[in-house]
Amino acid sequence: MALSKQLQYPSNIASGNNDYFRIGIFAYEPNTTLSGQLGGGRGPFQVNGSKSTRNLKSSMGNIILPMPNNISDSNSVQWNDDSLNSIQIAGFGAAEAAIGSLSTEKDVGENINSLKKVVEDRLKGGLNALQDPTIADALKKALVGEAVNVFGGNIDTQSLISRTSGQVLNPNLELLFRGVILREFNYSFTLTPRDSSEAAQIKGIINLLKRSMAAKSTASNGAGKGAFIKAPDVFQPIFMQGPRPHPFLYTIKQSALVGMSVNYVGTGAYATYNDGTPVKMEMQLRFKELSPVYNEDYDQSDSNGVGF
Repeated sequence: MALSKQLQYPSNIASGNNDYFRIGIFAYEPNTTLSGQLGGGRGPFQVNGSKSTRNLKSSMGNIILPMPNNISDSNSVQWNDDSLNSIQIAGFGAAEAAIGSLSTEKDVGENINSLKKVVEDRLKGGLNALQDPTIADALKKALVGEAVNVFGGNIDTQSLISRTSGQVLNPNLELLFRGVILREFNYSFTLTPRDSSEAAQIKGIINLLKRSMAAKSTASNGAGKGAFIKAPDVFQPIFMQGPRPHPFLYTIKQSALVGMSVNYVGTGAYATYNDGTPVKMEMQLRFKELSPVYNEDYDQSDSNGVGF
């Protein structure tokens, strides 16, 4: 079935200064920014730009639709509670100091002497702290709890200290950044063809979206054929106003179409035209961006709207 490079519904929606939703379809290109980073003056962990976008050159066509029935965005990042009590901090400090005292430029004897001095200094500091009877008692209970756990117990040292002394080790609770989250967008469209031309466009739109989101089984040729499957096409959704990006609405990054559903009985009862085209259809599309949104993306974006 030969499909047009551009499909649109309703007819002429992209003319004039109308608002509409355009979906560009492109052949998937693997992210090559992770290769070749060890030379050429670049750091070994550097990614080629914050956006890590694919170079979408192989256009498979465009789909033009009316503005979705629901337009919203939600941005989020991962922040989690984290605690680190005084004993853990002391242990980390001792390990860090011990490792820091070692050097490849020293011989074995010098390294042993450096390590010995670090251990002595840390033990001296610990003994000074143990002169406080409260700290000594809490540490004793914590060590007893850990010792019992070695033999298969399940004792929470914080609970043990709290139960016996009415206090706990200072957890130094803090909210720490953990990472980024890929955004997801859900859109719904009402499709009601008014003539045979619009019916053909709607049928082509549904077919092209289904075809483009499907994996490809021809990733290899010859003896290796069938060993791999190839990624589906990727999409560039964008809100438009006439020939330009919408001046207010948010920008969507390159995305995968991860879900699609069509209800062909949009009227609540089965009804079609003479050629079998349903009178009303409801289409749901679920996009997920290929890369997270970074602060630098706002500087690199050409959009004058609210941003990502």
